[in-house]
Amino acid sequence: MAWLTASQALDILGVLPQTLYANVSRGKIRAKPDPKESHRSLYHSEDVERMAGRNAGKRRAAGKPAHNPAGSVAPDSGCPPSEAPAPAVSCVWGGRLWYRGRDAVELADTASLEQTAALLWNTEPPVFLVNPERDYSPAPGETGMLAAFHLLSRRAVRDLPFSGRSRVLWIREAIELVGDLIEVFTGSPI
Repeated sequence: MAWLTASQALDILGVLPQTLYANVSRGKIRAKPDPKESHRSLYHSEDVERMAGRNAGKRRAAGKPAHNPAGSVAPDSGCPPSEAPAPAVSCVWGGRLWYRGRDAVELADTASLEQTAALLWNTEPPVFLVNPERDYSPAPGETGMLAAFHLLSRRAVRDLPFSGRSRVLWIREAIELVGDLIEVFTGSPI
């Protein structure tokens, strides 16, 4: 069983160190402490080769460097916006960042935070709901973090537990909670 250093694994994979570590944490690449230097790890060569085979042709086929050293500009990731599959959350193309086929700079100029989050999460933008039957408003004199903590503690006592409830109800309650927190910090309902 052969083991590789981090730099050897990175050269074979052609990825950033964060990607190597993410693959280790997901169990896709086995790692063990380096017996010579306990603060470093060694990576299972067969796992690294298998991962490199899966990614073969993605970055290197376009003549891009195999390894992107820290501080360098990221090369095009090979997913032009018009051809990016719907699940592709982001890519770099033409020196620009794209989210699900939309230019991130353009989104910053034209889309709200909620619209951008909906695009990234591949869902509909949230509609903030107001529940007139609830009273989570801050006590007189409560502001900022104190009011937010009191709001959260009141909701923890009054709201139903998550277990046994549908995802739709979780999302609705999360949206209400965000709206309540915005109201606490801004002083006006949305």
